Amino acid sequence: MQDESANGAYYAVITAPVMCDAHLRPRSKLLYGIISFLSCQTGFCYQPNSELLKYCTYIDGQSGEQNSISERTLQSMLSELREHGHIRMDTGPCPVKSGGFKTGRRIFIGQILAPMPSNGKPQTRGEENFTPRKKLHPKGEENCTPYNIRNKKENTPIAPKEVLDAINAYVGDDPEFLSAFTGFLECRAKRKKPLLTERAAHTLISKLKRLSPSREIQIAILDNATEHNWDSVYPLKSDELPVRTQAAPGPDDDRRGRFL
Repeated sequence: MQDESANGAYYAVITAPVMCDAHLRPRSKLLYGIISFLSCQTGFCYQPNSELLKYCTYIDGQSGEQNSISERTLQSMLSELREHGHIRMDTGPCPVKSGGFKTGRRIFIGQILAPMPSNGKPQTRGEENFTPRKKLHPKGEENCTPYNIRNKKENTPIAPKEVLDAINAYVGDDPEFLSAFTGFLECRAKRKKPLLTERAAHTLISKLKRLSPSREIQIAILDNATEHNWDSVYPLKSDELPVRTQAAPGPDDDRRGRFL
């Protein structure tokens, strides 16, 4: 599959540390190669999970049957790569096909990331990720500073600072959980119904806690609300509950095998 965001790249690189890491499953190593392929233009992969899943799809040449992994399996693979230090994720400006930029998830590859250009200012969290100057800053003459949901800004495109601070304090250093909250906030912001106060953020968090103490289920609840464009979060139906990755093999396993 060819993608414009890859800028005609011919190679998908799997580095030696990734290839030789015995803690990684083979499909996670292949996903790293896909991320490297999609990172060639901007220095990071900004495609959403729906796009990544297209690269994990297999079409049988004889039957024409199309098979793919589930999004939850993809999230598990991303978490595996991150936990072993092969990728790093944050939230920042990403290019869009129509021109300009929007706030979204960014995936950086490599155990040692390129340093930010020196600008004489103290380094803050997230500045170790180099953002290509020509791609992400309207003034190419200046050093541009990447930003994520944790940056100290008065306002962001998706919510005020106090809302993001409350959510960051709750999720901690958990990019998957942070991504679920970010998706929900972006969905509300696009419908011109953003969370505006710290109290509103704590109300949302309290409701999530009442619905389930499980982080995994809370992520699924947020994703479900985002998918349905809801203003709040609601209990999951029995068929919407997430399946644990260590569960017994199911019908999805054959599709995973074909992906490999």
